[in-house]
Amino acid sequence: MPVYENVEALQILPNFHFTSRGKSEGVTKNDVVLATGGSKGVVKVWKSFRRQGDGDGFGAIAGLKLLAEQDASLIFGEERGGYTGLLLTSHKHNLSNAGDATMSGISREELIAIDAEHNITFLNLADSEDGDGPSLLHPNRTIIGHNDEILDLKIIPDRNAGNEEGIVRRVAVATNSAQVRLFELGTYSCKVLDGHKDTVLSIDVSPCGRYLATAGKDQTMRLWDLKTGKCIAVATGHTEAIGAAALSRKVGRFDVAGKAAKNGGGSFVVTASKDKTLKRWNLPGSFVLGEIASTEQDAEELHVFASTRAHDKVSFVFTTE
Repeated sequence: MPVYENVEALQILPNFHFTSRGKSEGVTKNDVVLATGGSKGVVKVWKSFRRQGDGDGFGAIAGLKLLAEQDASLIFGEERGGYTGLLLTSHKHNLSNAGDATMSGISREELIAIDAEHNITFLNLADSEDGDGPSLLHPNRTIIGHNDEILDLKIIPDRNAGNEEGIVRRVAVATNSAQVRLFELGTYSCKVLDGHKDTVLSIDVSPCGRYLATAGKDQTMRLWDLKTGKCIAVATGHTEAIGAAALSRKVGRFDVAGKAAKNGGGSFVVTASKDKTLKRWNLPGSFVLGEIASTEQDAEELHVFASTRAHDKVSFVFTTE
């Protein structure tokens, strides 16, 4: 059966019939369910089907039916080298981090995907029956295997800093690539923010800990929602690489919206570029940004509020007040 890619890894999923997706697809314990990964950087789940007339379900396998594949926004991708290995793990290996399970043991199974950049991603196999939990093949966590030169690093403030119990402390790191990585301190877990087309040179975190600004050689500044990992705003207008970006520091201003925000009364980002200009970009407010982060809306296009020619050689380190 053609799958139109080089298949680098295959893993049998013997307990898939216990999951809600398996039940809804009519998967039985006699069916062969497997996961594949390869050059296109997408993990897919397949179910075998038998030749007609086999009756008891134990006849020869005639082909495979696609049951599920990774969401396009979460795949590793072909341009980054694809997946090189798959492995099934569960609570027995003491590696699972899926939390409470509806079915003890079996539903906590995770599929480990290894990619060409030597990252290890734990993919969810326990599809939530009520829709509140992570979806099938959603990445539960990622262990980063390789980092290049670190160009910038910021500590992400925690909005619940007053409550020490359960606090997850994170840092954002730009590592001489087009991806930005969010590391959980104390573990190897990491989330990758992928959207820039060239090396990210500068990052900054809002004082409220909700947003991350990134800028780089692709001449754009991007704003990310740190809860969802989605790009929620993009600023284009510089003609050369952006070497520095800084978010405004007054926490309350991030909630200012409407005309007040448009006219400069809210939060903003300042960028400095190799084109020798400084630009200010006003943000539309947390309500608008939250709507974009939680829906399928495209990222907000930001417009230059103010621009000025700076020094002959722009300093790539600055802060805002």
